[in-house]
Amino acid sequence: MVRFIIVIALLSLLPMKAESQRLSNEELKEIDKYITNAVEIPTSYYDSLLLKYPEDTYLQSMKAMKLVFDGELESARKVLNQISSEKADDTYVLTANGVLATEEGNWALADKLYMKALSQDNRNKWLQLELFNHYNEVDPSLAWEHLEEAISIDPYFTVALLTKSYELDQVKNCKEIIELLEPVRKESNDYELLIYLGEAYYNCHDLNEAEKCLLRSCGLTPNARAYFTLGHLEYNDRKRYDKAIDFYEQGLKIDENDPYILNDLGWLYFDIKKYKKAEKSFKKLLTVDNSQIPYNQLITYYTLTRQHTRAKEKLKEATEVNGVSHFTEGFEIVLAGTFDGELTGLQRELLDSYRTKYNDQALNWLQETLTNIQERIVDD
Repeated sequence: MVRFIIVIALLSLLPMKAESQRLSNEELKEIDKYITNAVEIPTSYYDSLLLKYPEDTYLQSMKAMKLVFDGELESARKVLNQISSEKADDTYVLTANGVLATEEGNWALADKLYMKALSQDNRNKWLQLELFNHYNEVDPSLAWEHLEEAISIDPYFTVALLTKSYELDQVKNCKEIIELLEPVRKESNDYELLIYLGEAYYNCHDLNEAEKCLLRSCGLTPNARAYFTLGHLEYNDRKRYDKAIDFYEQGLKIDENDPYILNDLGWLYFDIKKYKKAEKSFKKLLTVDNSQIPYNQLITYYTLTRQHTRAKEKLKEATEVNGVSHFTEGFEIVLAGTFDGELTGLQRELLDSYRTKYNDQALNWLQETLTNIQERIVDD
């Protein structure tokens, strides 16, 4: 009798059968909220939950999608193949299989899987987001409808909100971007969301809110992009050059080749008359990117500092590397001048030819360049 009681007691200590251990609705909401707002979720997070809920299709599917996004397609397929055939039509399982098919280049299969998932549950926000990605190139208006639906299902769906923000013009639509992202700002630990929101505030001329977002972004994950905008804010708007330099240097510690920082830093050093440092920054920029725009910076710098021989050498080099363009021919006109406010005869001759070859946009660039040089050229 004693032995029987002991056996019963031991049996009571064994784990319950796996199939009876499914996420409750409350648990599902909490886990989905965490996944929605988390910046980076390791697969080990799903593994730990699947130890307790090995048959839960939501967890299995989210893990599979995570593996697909990480490029681990075979591992994702193994996870999905372990799901029983009775659950193959689950909306999350179908969505995950659709994501896998998309990554493997099978658009038609993905479309079929997504449509089946949609017929099972059109309130699956993850499905609606993937339908946006699925249709964005072939039918943008339909894609946009699915993105709006994802946000209507969950107004705090961070990835969907960011995705919509990325589709908007950062300058023209800065107010709309702020309206989209501000409600999730407090709870979000997504440093990229805070960068984008900070840039929107900057474009809407709210420097204080921009600074708060960008500093918090760097606090979460130090990044060159936020440090660039913080530096640009201090340099271009507040004229606090030492503080701007500090932000730029912090950015360069993360990415020493950031072209935006190198360009801004070059012009900041020019403005405070540290010409050698300016030249060094522009030269570094050219080693990172030898397209025409970086050449324009160094040619302009040499022209402003009256190093005309070096300017002409860089102009020749730029033409050899990138070919003839309205930029190179425009600088030919610039460097044919005396910089006393009057066009030389050669400049007028070159300008007449320039007008016949290039459009109004090119002419506007040339006029702005001539004016900029006339106003900022260093005294002899």
